[in-house]
Amino acid sequence: MKLNQLLKLVLSIALFATSLYAQSGYQVPSNDKFKDRIELFGTNVTATGDNILATAETGEPGFGISSLSHTVWYTWTAPIDGVAIIDQIGTGFFSILSVYTGPYLGIGNNLPSNYYSFDFDSAYGGSVITIPVVQGQVIQMNVYGFTNTFDSPVGIYQFNIHYTGLTAPKNDNFAQREFIPSTGGVITTNNTGGTREKQEPNHGGNTGGESLWYSWTANSTGRVIIKSTGTNFDTVLGVYFGDELGKLFDAKSNNAGVLNATTDTLDFKVIAGETYAIAIDGYQGRVGNIKLQVTQGPAISLSGSIYFGTRPVKSNTSRYLTVKNTGFTTLKLRGVELPVGFSGSISGSIEPGRTQSFKITFSPRSKGIFRGELKVKSNTTGNTNTVIVRGIAN
Repeated sequence: MKLNQLLKLVLSIALFATSLYAQSGYQVPSNDKFKDRIELFGTNVTATGDNILATAETGEPGFGISSLSHTVWYTWTAPIDGVAIIDQIGTGFFSILSVYTGPYLGIGNNLPSNYYSFDFDSAYGGSVITIPVVQGQVIQMNVYGFTNTFDSPVGIYQFNIHYTGLTAPKNDNFAQREFIPSTGGVITTNNTGGTREKQEPNHGGNTGGESLWYSWTANSTGRVIIKSTGTNFDTVLGVYFGDELGKLFDAKSNNAGVLNATTDTLDFKVIAGETYAIAIDGYQGRVGNIKLQVTQGPAISLSGSIYFGTRPVKSNTSRYLTVKNTGFTTLKLRGVELPVGFSGSISGSIEPGRTQSFKITFSPRSKGIFRGELKVKSNTTGNTNTVIVRGIAN
């Protein structure tokens, strides 16, 4: 067979294979081109994908050791100083991993201008590069298949970055979550070196990658506010029920939804004695200083003798309703709703742990049984708290 006939055959086979892949639902990777490289964050990063329909750009470096094809691109900014290990362990095809530093873009074809290092994968998923980095340094990376025959250098790849000698935080794993007092408080920490566990949920719908875990038990039924206010990077929060990582139930989760938003807030109702698992992570694996605040809102408790017994028509009888703030922030009273035959006024503020009494008067204007709900309006969850008031007129 002549050379040009052989080349045409190889091209036909390649086009046929591409057509089959396309028919199977594969698409050109979003990071096929250097300009569309995927941005990675964090000290422990794992990215997966496929290069099945990826292409090679004109002028893309091939190092003279293989036929370059099917490349995908990534970029990563080092969050701290140290020695980073970048590997493809878990990749299922022969490949080359390339790492670049220096100027972001090259001349002419928009490719990186400073080649740093590469590793030839002599066994599936074996490419490993060790590189010293400084905080803020931008690293450009690509994964591509090679072939010295007519093998198809494509498949599913796994791309990993981690630091050597980096110790994970003590509450990195769900089983070692740190306890927050029932009274709440402010925790200042750092999630650098955190990891993502198998079966760990996506907090706020984001994969994250550097999560920290906490445990908090509600002191009373009411509202709790959990914030990442003061954190210097985009965070995600998740709150769960359960004692086993793979069997958690989502109580509340949030991602601010705005890139570089540094405050996430969860505001929801909790039940006294219930324990909640709290996870905070960096959006897409971001790391840095964290300020986590847990504040249980005001909680209202009503007590007192508000059964008026039997009273004459057109008489006025008073009883006292005691309102207590059993929460941890100021309780603001915003009025009261009373059934027919009863009157009273409830307003003002009550500090945590304090009580205040309010006069409720029964003033029947006709004979009969008077009964209904007394509703205290406040800034607690649901904005009201109710008790039954009763009286008989003869």
